Amino acid sequence: MKRVGRFPSLGVLAMVVAGLAAVSATAGGVLSSGQSPAAPPVAAPRVAAEESAPVWAWPEPGEADHALRLSTTQYQLALEPRTGIVTVTSAEGSFAFPLTALVGRLQLPAGTHFLPTTDGATLDLYVLSPDGQLLERALLRPHRGFFTVTFSSQLGPDRFAVPAFFSNGRQALPPSAVRHAFSPDPVSQSLSPFPTTYLGVHPPYHTAPFAPPPLDLQFKLSHGWAGVGVVQVPDATALSIDSRSAVTVNYPLSQLARFRDTGAGGSVAPPRSGPGNPMAGSWLEFPSFVFTMAPDQYSGLYQYHLALSYLGMAPDAAPPGRRPSWWSWPMVDTWGQQLLTGASRNSPKYTSAWVLTFASQWRQQFHVRHFTLVIDAQWQARLGDPTPSSRFGGFSGMRALITRLHSEGIRVLLWWKLWTDQLPDGKVVRYDPTQPGFTTLLSSQVDQMVGPGPNSLGADGLKLDWGFLVPPPSTERLARPQLGMGAAALLRYMRILSSAAWHTDPTSLIDASAVAPQFGGTEDTLRLYDAHRASTWSYRAAIVSAVDPNSAIDGDGWALLSSQAIPHIVASSVFGIPSIYYVGRWAKGTRFAPGLARVLGAVIQAAQSRGQGRAVPTGTGWEYVVAGRVSARTLANDRAIVVYHYSDSGGCLDATVVSAVEATLAVPGCADLTAVAATAAGARPVRLGRSGLQAEPGVPYRISFAREPNPKKEARPVQPPVRAAAGGHQGKVVSSGHRGHSS
Repeated sequence: MKRVGRFPSLGVLAMVVAGLAAVSATAGGVLSSGQSPAAPPVAAPRVAAEESAPVWAWPEPGEADHALRLSTTQYQLALEPRTGIVTVTSAEGSFAFPLTALVGRLQLPAGTHFLPTTDGATLDLYVLSPDGQLLERALLRPHRGFFTVTFSSQLGPDRFAVPAFFSNGRQALPPSAVRHAFSPDPVSQSLSPFPTTYLGVHPPYHTAPFAPPPLDLQFKLSHGWAGVGVVQVPDATALSIDSRSAVTVNYPLSQLARFRDTGAGGSVAPPRSGPGNPMAGSWLEFPSFVFTMAPDQYSGLYQYHLALSYLGMAPDAAPPGRRPSWWSWPMVDTWGQQLLTGASRNSPKYTSAWVLTFASQWRQQFHVRHFTLVIDAQWQARLGDPTPSSRFGGFSGMRALITRLHSEGIRVLLWWKLWTDQLPDGKVVRYDPTQPGFTTLLSSQVDQMVGPGPNSLGADGLKLDWGFLVPPPSTERLARPQLGMGAAALLRYMRILSSAAWHTDPTSLIDASAVAPQFGGTEDTLRLYDAHRASTWSYRAAIVSAVDPNSAIDGDGWALLSSQAIPHIVASSVFGIPSIYYVGRWAKGTRFAPGLARVLGAVIQAAQSRGQGRAVPTGTGWEYVVAGRVSARTLANDRAIVVYHYSDSGGCLDATVVSAVEATLAVPGCADLTAVAATAAGARPVRLGRSGLQAEPGVPYRISFAREPNPKKEARPVQPPVRAAAGGHQGKVVSSGHRGHSS
């Protein structure tokens, strides 16, 4: 697979916008972590090719209304120049905020005044002290469907204060709106008056599912939702709305003042143009904010993705249609079975023989020939070092194990823990991705693990873990912090690692949990991380499918309870890549029901023919959309699947239905056709009655379609949903479709 360039052609961009399916709840609805979003209404994406550029209208002399106004097809902006307050009006409602920031200050000085200037659609707002000195500058740039705001500010006297944006110390975002705010961070309360999305360990938990989660927050308007997110990856780990309704980012101001800004936050020269004399002292500039509007919070996350794509900040490492076919194989991870059998980490039981036995037993029970085996913790002699343990026979023994697995049609990923370096004496220290020599060291380590070379173990990719072990930037001590702190440090780490893997082997699979769209060019599959319940994984998958719609989803499966096995494995076979950690027993030791593994294997096998596309939650399950057509969907509340088969010209041929339980299944039609006949294995006809298909567990049924002879009984066709949004304009999206990284 060729890894070149960063962005796809405009033709691909048009298909991304035109064919991208929706992820949304009913307009105005709110979901908890145990719910899935409902099917969205049909509407077009908000972000589109730029219309004829709008311009700011200035008030005429003598007008009582002093506001500057700008109108686009999706929203209107009004700036009150005496107060610096911007009002936004759209179909979703209206809200207002000060176009100011508090950087080292608790509030702006009394008597502060404002001077706006415009250049076409761009607004510059200069904030002046009572004596005319320039305190800060805000740059607002409108686009169709969203607008961005960039702040540069003189650093105030309190260098240890958390900077507050869209606040003047007396007014911020409307409290009535942020009282019902949504965070896409799965650990945070999904609906909260003080939402946060955070990269790091959330006490009392010792892990975090997304590292990082999307750097975007949604707040409720009268008829929809507005979102505020970060464009560039910041030198910070948390985006929040605080108790005073201000947007805060935990930038370490005193450290930022010590180095030049390169996009993540840092020192800049004071503005050379504009009114007043810049106030003496350090001037800082921060990553831009982006505001979006949408009918619901999931559509809002999708609009955030579209805005970042348009701005060139949401790369796709491997979009649909560009992935090797084996990337869709089920993942079989050793970790769950290691814990059940006492073979975890450095246990003497965890050996090459143990791995071979596990792989053989899984294949025998699930009846799936091809899968990707994840050799989990801890195959290395030391954490942070790719030298295999003597339990695996050292380098030659591990290489022989991987070669053996390859000969049996099994691909191999190696577990790799980020940030941790274990010294020969056993002491554990942290890796510093800004340290001189880190790039060379990590590249050589990756080269030893992946790729076909004689000095490589020959693995097919890496499962990255513990990416959330990023300390708050205020406590971080890095060799060269100007290269990245907080989330920016993790981005640097992952760029170095993935670039090294893809340089060694362009088909290497990088499996990670960095869900923020800006990290899309550093990983191939997004892992949903540990959970117990199918609803939890589906909730996380809904977030990923909204904000990273072009990414493959690793459904994960640790620690899967027996009661959740069927709905989770069935759902993840449609929305992503099913991942199973067990043989014979589920988490907590509950035995597999007789024959269940074979039944689930049949579901997994059928889903392999769905193609490469995008996952869409429907409210009652999942659909998978390929090239604008529904290629698979779950049935019976995630207890069965149907996979549609199409001709090269796009016509519907037939479908395969497999159920994990005994059930009567209503089989949805295909395009404008209706299910008319069913056959089981051996071409045995099966009655397809009015109530549907009488399905037996694990039996593949071939469904034939035809036009309904009685138009009055015409079945509702399956059509790919379009992501909910108002406006009705197709979007121009600059999204990456190839490997490649910006500096």
